[in-house]
Amino acid sequence: MNKEQLLEQFPKLSDMIKLKEVLWINDDLQNYEQAKKSIQLTMDDILDASARLERFAPFIQRVFPQTAETKGIIESPFVEVDKMKSALSEFTGQEISGKFFLKCDNALPISGSIKARGGIYEVLKHAEELAIENGLLKKDECYSKIDSDEFREFFSKYHIAVGSTGNLGLSIGIISATLGFKVSVHMSADAKEWKKNLLRSKGVEVIEYAQDYSKAVEEGRRLSLQNPMSYFVDDENSINLFMGYSVAALRLKKQLDEKKILVDEEHPLFVYRPCDMRNILWVDFIVLQIFCKSYIAEEFYNPKSCECRWLERNIFAVHHECKILQHRFILHRITAADKIFQRLPYKARRSSHCKSVCHRFVVDSK
Repeated sequence: MNKEQLLEQFPKLSDMIKLKEVLWINDDLQNYEQAKKSIQLTMDDILDASARLERFAPFIQRVFPQTAETKGIIESPFVEVDKMKSALSEFTGQEISGKFFLKCDNALPISGSIKARGGIYEVLKHAEELAIENGLLKKDECYSKIDSDEFREFFSKYHIAVGSTGNLGLSIGIISATLGFKVSVHMSADAKEWKKNLLRSKGVEVIEYAQDYSKAVEEGRRLSLQNPMSYFVDDENSINLFMGYSVAALRLKKQLDEKKILVDEEHPLFVYRPCDMRNILWVDFIVLQIFCKSYIAEEFYNPKSCECRWLERNIFAVHHECKILQHRFILHRITAADKIFQRLPYKARRSSHCKSVCHRFVVDSK
Protein backbone atom coordinates (compact mmCIF):
# COMPACT_ATOMS: atom_id res chain seq x y z
CA MET A 1 0.00 0.00 0.00
CA ASN A 2 1.49 3.35 -1.04
CA LYS A 3 1.39 6.63 0.84
CA GLU A 4 -1.61 8.03 -1.08
CA GLN A 5 -3.67 4.92 -0.33
CA LEU A 6 -2.77 5.11 3.35
CA LEU A 7 -3.78 8.77 3.50
CA GLU A 8 -7.12 7.92 1.91
CA GLN A 9 -7.77 5.08 4.37
CA PHE A 10 -6.48 7.02 7.41
CA PRO A 11 -7.38 10.71 6.95
CA LYS A 12 -5.84 11.75 10.30
CA LEU A 13 -2.42 10.96 8.86
CA SER A 14 -2.65 14.12 6.77
CA ASP A 15 -2.90 16.31 9.88
CA MET A 16 -0.10 14.36 11.55
CA ILE A 17 2.23 14.92 8.63
CA LYS A 18 1.50 18.65 9.01
CA LEU A 19 2.34 18.30 12.74
CA LYS A 20 -1.15 19.29 13.83
CA GLU A 21 -2.66 18.17 17.09
CA VAL A 22 -5.02 15.22 16.66
CA LEU A 23 -7.59 13.46 18.81
CA TRP A 24 -8.51 9.86 18.00
CA ILE A 25 -11.34 8.08 19.82
CA ASN A 26 -11.34 4.29 19.76
CA ASP A 27 -14.49 3.04 18.06
CA ASP A 28 -13.43 -0.57 18.70
CA LEU A 29 -13.47 -0.20 22.47
CA GLN A 30 -14.48 -3.38 24.29
CA ASN A 31 -15.75 -3.85 27.82
CA TYR A 32 -13.72 -5.83 30.32
CA GLU A 33 -15.53 -9.12 29.80
CA GLN A 34 -14.75 -8.98 26.09
CA ALA A 35 -11.21 -7.68 26.46
CA LYS A 36 -10.09 -10.18 29.08
CA LYS A 37 -10.25 -12.98 26.51
CA SER A 38 -7.16 -11.53 24.81
CA ILE A 39 -5.24 -10.88 28.05
CA GLN A 40 -2.50 -13.46 28.40
CA LEU A 41 -1.31 -12.45 31.87
CA THR A 42 -2.86 -14.24 34.82
CA MET A 43 -3.05 -13.19 38.44
CA ASP A 44 -0.79 -16.13 39.31
CA ASP A 45 1.89 -14.69 36.98
CA ILE A 46 1.64 -11.28 38.63
CA LEU A 47 1.73 -12.68 42.15
CA ASP A 48 4.76 -14.81 41.23
CA ALA A 49 6.62 -11.72 40.04
CA SER A 50 5.63 -9.82 43.17
CA ALA A 51 6.83 -12.68 45.40
CA ARG A 52 10.19 -12.72 43.62
CA LEU A 53 10.69 -9.02 44.32
CA GLU A 54 9.75 -9.64 47.97
CA ARG A 55 12.42 -12.36 48.18
CA PHE A 56 15.03 -9.97 46.82
CA ALA A 57 13.97 -7.09 49.09
CA PRO A 58 16.57 -7.84 51.84
CA PHE A 59 19.33 -7.81 49.20
CA ILE A 60 18.03 -4.61 47.59
CA GLN A 61 17.80 -2.86 50.95
CA ARG A 62 21.34 -3.91 51.80
CA VAL A 63 23.04 -2.77 48.59
CA PHE A 64 20.80 0.26 47.92
CA PRO A 65 20.33 2.10 51.25
CA GLN A 66 17.92 4.55 49.58
CA THR A 67 15.32 1.77 49.67
CA ALA A 68 15.50 1.40 53.45
CA GLU A 69 12.21 3.25 54.01
CA THR A 70 10.37 0.76 51.80
CA LYS A 71 12.43 -2.18 53.12
CA GLY A 72 13.95 -2.99 49.76
CA ILE A 73 10.77 -2.66 47.72
CA ILE A 74 11.21 -0.49 44.61
CA GLU A 75 8.13 1.71 44.66
CA SER A 76 7.02 5.29 44.09
CA PRO A 77 4.60 7.61 45.94
CA PHE A 78 0.99 8.15 44.92
CA VAL A 79 0.03 11.70 45.83
CA GLU A 80 -2.89 14.06 45.37
CA VAL A 81 -2.13 17.11 43.19
CA ASP A 82 -4.69 19.78 44.04
CA LYS A 83 -2.67 22.58 42.44
CA MET A 84 -2.68 20.78 39.10
CA LYS A 85 -6.45 20.45 39.26
CA SER A 86 -6.80 24.15 40.07
CA ALA A 87 -4.46 25.13 37.24
CA LEU A 88 -6.35 23.01 34.71
CA SER A 89 -9.65 24.41 35.89
CA GLU A 90 -8.35 27.95 35.47
CA PHE A 91 -6.84 27.12 32.07
CA THR A 92 -10.04 25.58 30.70
CA GLY A 93 -12.45 27.96 32.44
CA GLN A 94 -14.44 24.98 33.67
CA GLU A 95 -15.08 23.46 37.05
CA ILE A 96 -13.45 20.02 37.27
CA SER A 97 -14.98 17.35 39.48
CA GLY A 98 -13.19 14.50 41.16
CA LYS A 99 -9.66 14.34 42.53
CA PHE A 100 -6.32 14.44 40.74
CA PHE A 101 -3.48 12.10 41.72
CA LEU A 102 0.05 11.61 40.43
CA LYS A 103 1.90 8.30 40.37
CA CYS A 104 5.45 9.56 40.90
CA ASP A 105 7.49 6.97 39.03
CA ASN A 106 10.06 9.70 38.42
CA ALA A 107 10.97 9.09 42.07
CA LEU A 108 11.61 5.36 41.74
CA PRO A 109 14.87 4.56 43.56
CA ILE A 110 18.11 3.06 42.25
CA SER A 111 17.99 4.17 38.61
CA GLY A 112 15.60 7.11 38.87
CA SER A 113 13.70 5.82 35.88
CA ILE A 114 10.29 4.37 35.10
CA LYS A 115 12.19 1.40 33.69
CA ALA A 116 13.41 0.46 37.17
CA ARG A 117 10.50 -1.92 37.65
CA GLY A 118 10.85 -4.17 34.63
CA GLY A 119 14.58 -3.84 34.06
CA ILE A 120 15.67 -4.62 37.59
CA TYR A 121 13.12 -7.41 37.87
CA GLU A 122 14.35 -9.20 34.75
CA VAL A 123 17.97 -9.17 35.91
CA LEU A 124 16.98 -10.37 39.39
CA LYS A 125 14.95 -13.23 37.88
CA HIS A 126 17.90 -14.27 35.70
CA ALA A 127 20.27 -14.08 38.68
CA GLU A 128 17.92 -16.15 40.85
CA GLU A 129 17.59 -18.86 38.20
CA LEU A 130 21.36 -19.09 37.74
CA ALA A 131 22.03 -19.22 41.48
CA ILE A 132 19.37 -21.87 42.17
CA GLU A 133 20.44 -24.03 39.22
CA ASN A 134 24.01 -24.01 40.51
CA GLY A 135 23.09 -24.83 44.11
CA LEU A 136 24.02 -21.43 45.57
CA LEU A 137 20.56 -20.32 46.61
CA LYS A 138 17.23 -21.62 47.86
CA LYS A 139 13.98 -19.69 47.72
CA ASP A 140 13.39 -20.03 51.46
CA GLU A 141 16.76 -18.44 52.32
CA CYS A 142 17.36 -14.77 53.08
CA TYR A 143 18.53 -13.23 49.82
CA SER A 144 20.79 -10.74 51.58
CA LYS A 145 23.44 -13.48 51.28
CA ILE A 146 23.72 -12.57 47.59
CA ASP A 147 25.69 -9.49 48.62
CA SER A 148 28.93 -11.44 48.94
CA ASP A 149 32.18 -12.04 47.09
CA GLU A 150 31.08 -15.63 46.44
CA PHE A 151 28.04 -14.53 44.46
CA ARG A 152 29.80 -11.67 42.70
CA GLU A 153 32.53 -14.04 41.56
CA PHE A 154 29.90 -16.50 40.34
CA PHE A 155 27.91 -13.90 38.41
CA SER A 156 31.09 -12.46 36.87
CA LYS A 157 31.21 -15.54 34.62
CA TYR A 158 28.07 -14.33 32.90
CA HIS A 159 27.26 -11.38 30.68
CA ILE A 160 24.12 -9.24 30.32
CA ALA A 161 23.36 -6.93 27.40
CA VAL A 162 20.61 -4.47 26.49
CA GLY A 163 19.86 -1.87 23.82
CA SER A 164 18.63 1.43 25.20
CA THR A 165 18.26 5.19 24.86
CA GLY A 166 19.24 5.30 28.51
CA ASN A 167 16.34 4.64 30.86
CA LEU A 168 16.25 0.85 30.60
CA GLY A 169 20.03 0.82 30.25
CA LEU A 170 20.41 2.55 33.61
CA SER A 171 18.26 -0.05 35.35
CA ILE A 172 19.89 -3.04 33.68
CA GLY A 173 23.41 -1.64 34.01
CA ILE A 174 23.24 -0.62 37.67
CA ILE A 175 21.62 -3.80 39.02
CA SER A 176 23.74 -6.11 36.84
CA ALA A 177 27.01 -4.46 37.89
CA THR A 178 25.93 -4.52 41.54
CA LEU A 179 25.33 -8.27 41.34
CA GLY A 180 28.71 -8.80 39.66
CA PHE A 181 27.68 -9.50 36.07
CA LYS A 182 29.68 -8.25 33.12
CA VAL A 183 27.23 -5.90 31.41
CA SER A 184 27.07 -4.02 28.11
CA VAL A 185 24.57 -1.29 27.32
CA HIS A 186 24.19 -0.50 23.61
CA MET A 187 23.11 3.13 23.43
CA SER A 188 21.63 5.08 20.54
CA ALA A 189 22.73 8.50 19.36
CA ASP A 190 20.01 10.30 21.32
CA ALA A 191 21.07 8.88 24.70
CA LYS A 192 21.92 11.53 27.28
CA GLU A 193 25.61 11.97 28.06
CA TRP A 194 25.04 11.97 31.81
CA LYS A 195 23.45 8.54 31.56
CA LYS A 196 26.46 7.17 29.73
CA ASN A 197 28.80 8.67 32.32
CA LEU A 198 26.77 7.27 35.21
CA LEU A 199 26.83 3.78 33.72
CA ARG A 200 30.57 3.90 33.11
CA SER A 201 31.10 5.02 36.71
CA LYS A 202 29.40 1.77 37.78
CA GLY A 203 31.74 -0.33 35.66
CA VAL A 204 29.29 -0.84 32.79
CA GLU A 205 30.52 -1.11 29.21
CA VAL A 206 28.71 1.52 27.12
CA ILE A 207 28.69 0.92 23.36
CA GLU A 208 27.56 3.96 21.39
CA TYR A 209 25.87 4.09 17.99
CA ALA A 210 25.40 6.95 15.57
CA GLN A 211 21.97 5.55 14.66
CA ASP A 212 18.73 5.44 16.64
CA TYR A 213 17.32 3.08 19.27
CA SER A 214 16.34 0.35 16.81
CA LYS A 215 19.95 -0.04 15.63
CA ALA A 216 21.25 -0.22 19.19
CA VAL A 217 18.79 -3.02 20.00
CA GLU A 218 19.57 -4.88 16.78
CA GLU A 219 23.33 -4.82 17.34
CA GLY A 220 23.04 -5.59 21.03
CA ARG A 221 20.91 -8.62 20.31
CA ARG A 222 23.24 -9.82 17.52
CA LEU A 223 26.40 -9.57 19.62
CA SER A 224 24.78 -11.15 22.66
CA LEU A 225 23.67 -14.18 20.65
CA GLN A 226 27.31 -14.82 19.73
CA ASN A 227 28.22 -15.31 23.39
CA PRO A 228 26.79 -18.46 25.03
CA MET A 229 27.28 -16.87 28.48
CA SER A 230 25.37 -13.73 27.51
CA TYR A 231 21.75 -12.88 28.30
CA PHE A 232 20.02 -10.21 26.21
CA VAL A 233 17.27 -8.13 27.79
CA ASP A 234 14.90 -7.62 24.87
CA ASP A 235 12.97 -4.41 25.43
CA GLU A 236 10.70 -5.22 22.50
CA ASN A 237 9.69 -8.78 23.31
CA SER A 238 10.62 -9.76 26.86
CA ILE A 239 7.88 -11.37 28.93
CA ASN A 240 10.06 -10.96 32.03
CA LEU A 241 10.13 -7.21 31.54
CA PHE A 242 6.36 -7.24 31.21
CA MET A 243 6.00 -9.15 34.46
CA GLY A 244 8.22 -6.69 36.30
CA TYR A 245 6.08 -3.82 35.05
CA SER A 246 2.85 -5.64 35.91
CA VAL A 247 3.61 -5.51 39.64
CA ALA A 248 3.17 -1.73 39.47
CA ALA A 249 -0.58 -2.10 39.00
CA LEU A 250 -0.76 -4.54 41.91
CA ARG A 251 0.83 -1.93 44.15
CA LEU A 252 -1.18 0.94 42.71
CA LYS A 253 -4.35 -0.96 43.60
CA LYS A 254 -3.05 -1.17 47.17
CA GLN A 255 -2.32 2.58 47.19
CA LEU A 256 -5.84 3.28 45.93
CA ASP A 257 -7.24 1.16 48.74
CA GLU A 258 -5.05 2.87 51.35
CA LYS A 259 -6.45 6.24 50.27
CA LYS A 260 -9.95 4.74 50.33
CA ILE A 261 -10.44 5.54 46.64
CA LEU A 262 -13.41 3.57 45.41
CA VAL A 263 -13.37 2.49 41.76
CA ASP A 264 -16.74 1.32 40.47
CA GLU A 265 -19.42 2.20 37.93
CA GLU A 266 -20.29 5.44 39.71
CA HIS A 267 -16.64 6.29 40.51
CA PRO A 268 -14.58 5.46 37.41
CA LEU A 269 -10.80 5.84 37.34
CA PHE A 270 -9.40 7.94 34.49
CA VAL A 271 -5.73 7.33 33.74
CA TYR A 272 -3.79 9.86 31.67
CA ARG A 273 -0.32 8.91 30.54
CA PRO A 274 2.40 9.80 28.13
CA CYS A 275 2.83 7.29 25.37
CA ASP A 276 4.93 5.62 24.30
CA MET A 277 6.59 4.07 27.30
CA ARG A 278 7.12 1.12 25.02
CA ASN A 279 5.83 -2.09 26.58
CA ILE A 280 5.16 -0.62 30.04
CA LEU A 281 1.83 0.95 29.36
CA TRP A 282 0.09 -2.13 28.00
CA VAL A 283 1.06 -4.36 30.88
CA ASP A 284 0.19 -2.27 33.92
CA PHE A 285 -3.01 -0.99 32.32
CA ILE A 286 -4.11 -4.53 31.48
CA VAL A 287 -3.45 -5.50 35.10
CA LEU A 288 -5.47 -2.48 36.26
CA GLN A 289 -8.26 -3.78 34.04
CA ILE A 290 -8.15 -7.03 35.99
CA PHE A 291 -8.68 -5.10 39.23
CA CYS A 292 -11.03 -2.37 38.07
CA LYS A 293 -12.95 -4.23 35.36
CA SER A 294 -14.70 -1.78 33.02
CA TYR A 295 -14.56 1.11 35.48
CA ILE A 296 -11.26 2.47 34.20
CA ALA A 297 -10.54 4.60 31.13
CA GLU A 298 -7.11 5.40 29.80
CA GLU A 299 -5.89 8.12 27.47
CA PHE A 300 -2.49 7.84 25.78
CA TYR A 301 -0.59 10.96 24.78
CA ASN A 302 1.95 11.02 21.95
CA PRO A 303 3.99 14.06 20.90
CA LYS A 304 2.90 15.13 17.44
CA SER A 305 6.37 14.53 16.01
CA CYS A 306 6.43 10.90 17.13
CA GLU A 307 3.03 9.20 16.98
CA CYS A 308 4.31 5.64 17.13
CA ARG A 309 1.35 4.25 19.07
CA TRP A 310 -1.26 5.78 16.82
CA LEU A 311 0.56 4.30 13.82
CA GLU A 312 0.78 0.96 15.56
CA ARG A 313 -2.89 0.84 16.50
CA ASN A 314 -4.36 2.13 13.26
CA ILE A 315 -1.93 1.07 10.52
CA PHE A 316 0.52 -1.55 11.68
CA ALA A 317 -2.18 -3.66 13.33
CA VAL A 318 -4.24 -3.61 10.14
CA HIS A 319 -1.57 -4.19 7.49
CA HIS A 320 1.13 -6.03 9.47
CA GLU A 321 3.77 -4.30 7.39
CA CYS A 322 7.08 -3.51 9.07
CA LYS A 323 7.80 -1.07 6.25
CA ILE A 324 5.10 1.31 7.46
CA LEU A 325 7.31 3.44 9.66
CA GLN A 326 7.23 7.02 10.75
CA HIS A 327 9.94 8.22 8.38
CA ARG A 328 7.59 7.48 5.49
CA PHE A 329 5.44 10.34 6.73
CA ILE A 330 8.22 12.91 7.10
CA LEU A 331 8.05 13.08 10.91
CA HIS A 332 11.22 14.39 12.53
CA ARG A 333 10.67 12.26 15.69
CA ILE A 334 12.40 14.77 17.97
CA THR A 335 10.73 15.23 21.36
CA ALA A 336 11.41 17.01 24.63
CA ALA A 337 10.64 13.87 26.61
CA ASP A 338 14.18 12.67 27.26
CA LYS A 339 13.92 10.30 24.28
CA ILE A 340 11.44 7.96 25.91
CA PHE A 341 9.12 8.10 22.91
CA GLN A 342 9.61 5.21 20.58
CA ARG A 343 10.31 5.94 16.95
CA LEU A 344 8.82 2.86 15.34
CA PRO A 345 5.61 0.87 15.81
CA TYR A 346 5.91 -2.41 17.63
CA LYS A 347 4.73 -5.79 16.49
CA ALA A 348 1.03 -6.17 15.85
CA ARG A 349 0.56 -8.69 18.59
CA ARG A 350 0.49 -5.89 21.18
CA SER A 351 -1.80 -3.71 19.11
CA SER A 352 -4.73 -5.96 19.96
CA HIS A 353 -4.32 -4.91 23.60
CA CYS A 354 -4.76 -1.33 22.58
CA LYS A 355 -7.84 -2.18 20.55
CA SER A 356 -9.33 -3.82 23.60
CA VAL A 357 -8.67 -1.28 26.33
CA CYS A 358 -7.52 2.11 25.05
CA HIS A 359 -10.22 4.77 25.01
CA ARG A 360 -8.43 7.37 22.92
CA PHE A 361 -5.12 8.83 21.75
CA VAL A 362 -4.26 12.50 21.99
CA VAL A 363 -1.42 13.62 19.74
CA ASP A 364 -0.30 16.94 21.22
CA SER A 365 2.26 19.64 20.70
CA LYS A 366 4.92 18.62 23.24
